[in-house]
This record gives sequence, structure tokens and C-alpha cells, in this order.
Amino acid sequence: MLNFTELKIVHIDDHLLFAQGIYSLLGNETIIEKLVHAENFQQGLSICSKLQPDLILLDYFLPDSNGLDSLRHLKAVCQESKVIILTMETNPEVMKKCQGAGAIGFLPKSISKKELLDAIKNAMSNIPTF
Repeated sequence: MLNFTELKIVHIDDHLLFAQGIYSLLGNETIIEKLVHAENFQQGLSICSKLQPDLILLDYFLPDSNGLDSLRHLKAVCQESKVIILTMETNPEVMKKCQGAGAIGFLPKSISKKELLDAIKNAMSNIPTF
């Protein structure tokens, strides 16, 4: 069983304010060893390929890649990493496609800190959150 005090997380999101909010919410959590932000897909892919994080928090809308392509590339490079999509997208078909492409979670950006932490813990226990 994974020790929840050793999580390496990469957050890929082009909105700096949102990224800073994620860092403020999660940066001091004891379950997280390392929290790294990437501001676009290419930077995120590079970081993820080196770090091989336990979890990737992925914005669905990035300026240099669409969410489904980003997810597929990340899962090819980081096969063991869990991926949670954090998005403003509400289309259930998009959610189903992401689930089929390997995401373990698909959550609105409006969730609470508790909901995000629960989704992270669920993901690390192989429990999907959609």
C-alpha cells in the first residue's frame, strides 16, 4: 500500500492564479512530498517524464494541447502516474472520453479543498472520481 506521505504531484495548468491556489491548498499537506507546477503541456510532459509523479493534476484546456491528447501523451510517458483532470468542461461525453483514455478523475475547478484531497486519496487507492 502506498504511503500517503510520499506523493509526488505535478499540476499542469496555464492559469497562474489557479496554480497558486492549488499550491496554497496543497503545499503544506503532509501527504505530499513534492508539488511541481507546469504552465503548459510541453513543460508538464518534460517534468513528468523526469519526475515520474504519483499523480498528475491536468487542466483540460491548455494553449499548446487539448485535454484528451495531453492525457494520452502523459499516460504513454508516465504509465504508473494517476491523472485527475481539473477543468471547467462540463460535457459528459468529454468526461467519458477522458475516463476511457486513462484518467482516474474528472473534476470541476470549483471543488473544495476537502473534495480535492479526497479525490487524490481515492486516486492513489485506484478509486475513480467522476
